Amino acid sequence: MAVLEQAVGLAATAGSHFHLQVTGGEPTLVPALNSQILASRERSLDSCAVLNFYGKFRLWEGFLTFSMDNIFDEEVQVSGDLTEDATNRYAYYEVGRLFKAGYEIDF
Repeated sequence: MAVLEQAVGLAATAGSHFHLQVTGGEPTLVPALNSQILASRERSLDSCAVLNFYGKFRLWEGFLTFSMDNIFDEEVQVSGDLTEDATNRYAYYEVGRLFKAGYEIDF
């Protein structure tokens, strides 16, 4: 049975089944969650909480990166003036859910 080895510490065997084993070294998948909380905002803008996801996967010489901002597609007011005595009440909104992908190389 042939055994294939790669530089990132993966070993795979060819045959009637496929076996993948991750060994020591640098992690292959790096996930992260973060949040933005906007509270007690000026000019009567709404408070909100946004959850974001980011991950990167080891691929060849770098990392395949991917992220999703605003996972639950919350409506976020970026700027504006919604006070009662404003002569012109307005609000600008952030883009909703946003997907991003890329490739990162460190040198």
